[in-house]
Amino acid sequence: MASKLSMFTIVWMVVLLVYSNSRRSDPGNHFVDPRDSSRYEIIELGDLLWFKENLKFRADTLKDILINADNCGVFYPVEIAKNVCPEAWRLPKEKEVKKLMKRDKKGLISLIDSLDIELCGRIDGDTHSKYGLQNTFWLDEKLEDGYITHWHTFTDEHKVHNHNVVMAGRKFPVRCVCEIQ
Repeated sequence: MASKLSMFTIVWMVVLLVYSNSRRSDPGNHFVDPRDSSRYEIIELGDLLWFKENLKFRADTLKDILINADNCGVFYPVEIAKNVCPEAWRLPKEKEVKKLMKRDKKGLISLIDSLDIELCGRIDGDTHSKYGLQNTFWLDEKLEDGYITHWHTFTDEHKVHNHNVVMAGRKFPVRCVCEIQ
């Protein structure tokens, strides 16, 4: 009886070890976009789930620009960005980003590390600029007369501001969020 029990214990330990290692390498915190099968790592920050990478989905338009599928994703004009996240996902709101910025400023999180932000720059007209200096993201805010509030991330600073992005022909990447169910 003792040898059967110990064999059962050994088998059970092996099963637990294999399961635990598989959970560590793929803890299930991913989202697969059904539109193009792109896979995104997600992270829980506050009361939201966030994509840990820029959206890679190519909208059916010539207005979006793929910068680098591995890390920068697609840059969208505001009119496409407002509706480009997968179903049940959306752009973050200004107050949600400001909440994370406060946590970053207090040293409770590193916003750049937590969201794996690479400084991919932006598109001004047809020119890719500011690569390595900043990343700018669209927010779920109202577009009025070409003006919309958006979020800039630099190496050691984050800011939210508003100016005319339509007149400047700006295109930024997108980070999608969703409420935790």
